[in-house]
Amino acid sequence: MYSNLSQMGLLVAMMLIGFVAAKLGVTGPAFNKSASPVVMIIFLSFTVFNAIMKSSIDFSILKVAELSFYQFLVYAMSFVLGYIVSKLLGLKDDEFRVTLFISLLSNTVFVAFPLVSAIYGNTGLFYASITNIPYNILAFTIGIAIISGDKKNMSIKSMLSPPLVVTVLSLLILLLKIPIPEFIMQLSGTMASATVPLSMVVIGTSLAAVPVKKAISDWRVYVISFVRLLLIPTLTFFIMKALCRDPVIVGTVVILSSAPAAILVNIFSINFNKNEDFASKNVFISTVLSAVTMPLIISLWLN
Repeated sequence: MYSNLSQMGLLVAMMLIGFVAAKLGVTGPAFNKSASPVVMIIFLSFTVFNAIMKSSIDFSILKVAELSFYQFLVYAMSFVLGYIVSKLLGLKDDEFRVTLFISLLSNTVFVAFPLVSAIYGNTGLFYASITNIPYNILAFTIGIAIISGDKKNMSIKSMLSPPLVVTVLSLLILLLKIPIPEFIMQLSGTMASATVPLSMVVIGTSLAAVPVKKAISDWRVYVISFVRLLLIPTLTFFIMKALCRDPVIVGTVVILSSAPAAILVNIFSINFNKNEDFASKNVFISTVLSAVTMPLIISLWLN
């Protein structure tokens, strides 16, 4: 429990550095606009490659299929819960769409991956990287359709993000047992080590732009956060315990499901002009609360 709290404390501290930096004018929207794609495209790709190459488990297509099956089950359950809570809160139009997206997809890469890595090492990160395949498929197809309200915005091209491509290529390298030069491994390890700090600074910078009083005064955001941070991971735990006997897989999927609202909801809301304010409030509150709820979920179900 202490190590989990310590890891979350480090993540929160790095977020605070980004928050303070933004308030001092060191970072800001322009910084995030440049840094976010660098993290998503370059650093995350190295992180995924490094985790898969250093994994000590035996890889198989069946393992990918198994993990993808579990993940899609969790997504289906999360979508239903998001729909129910949206109706109960009387949300309409853009707020309804944002809530559906938040319930469906969490901030796995920036928040959950570092915690999975800290608890389960490269094996957990390997499993998390595999679940990134269905995540990307959903985010850039159904996710975009939810926020934009238009199926025409879905495309195969947008779904094929660099981290997803790297995941598939890395799995092929592992499957074919292709040797990787030591220099490449050292490079990927060094680049991967910068992913978490830069990611947290980006999140902190993003949160600094949210009017705090406005965010904390909207009670609906707390209901949505309760579903995202506590109800979904709790139900995920019971689903996984009923289906899987591997504690690392169970723990990895539960931690991924316990992460706060995905930053993608902000990005998509901005791109499609769909109530960025409501999206930002949810990301802000759920991210702050996750510093407490994620260790709580781990201590309740995974210890």
